[in-house]
Amino acid sequence: MRTVIARMLIAAIDDIDREAVGAISSRQYTSQQPRFTLFALAAFTFWAGAAGLKVGTPWFGRIP
Repeated sequence: MRTVIARMLIAAIDDIDREAVGAISSRQYTSQQPRFTLFALAAFTFWAGAAGLKVGTPWFGRIP
């Protein structure tokens, strides 16, 4: 069973190689840009500011 499948795959690869003569050109498009660092920095800044206000001032230390 595996031998039959292997032969079929090899035959298919040979057919593709016969039909697709020449070089294959490809392009790689990327839409991912490094944006996480900016959001992480903003989140840390707000978190540190809130923690500083809570610890440093008595008014922000109370829950309304």
